[in-house]
Amino acid sequence: MKDEKDFYEFSFDIENNGTLDAVLDEYIINVDNKKNILTYNISYINDKPILKGDVLNNKSTQTIKVRIDYPKQEKKVYDKLNIKISLMLKYVEK
Repeated sequence: MKDEKDFYEFSFDIENNGTLDAVLDEYIINVDNKKNILTYNISYINDKPILKGDVLNNKSTQTIKVRIDYPKQEKKVYDKLNIKISLMLKYVEK
């Protein structure tokens, strides 16, 4: 990413193949953004926020979206920018 119009986005599915509904009990986001320049957003594919208590019904799938943006800045940074994001989702029986 080289300017404020650039972004990187990807998505992945969370699938409940079990016979019981699940509830999101805990989620942890770890971010290593050493220069604090890049911004990020993690949400469901429909831009709804991920919240404790969200239900994942049995035999269903939810899609998570991660978007990383290069924000507007007064002074451009031309250094190599890195961001590391990890996400842990813990579901329990509903």
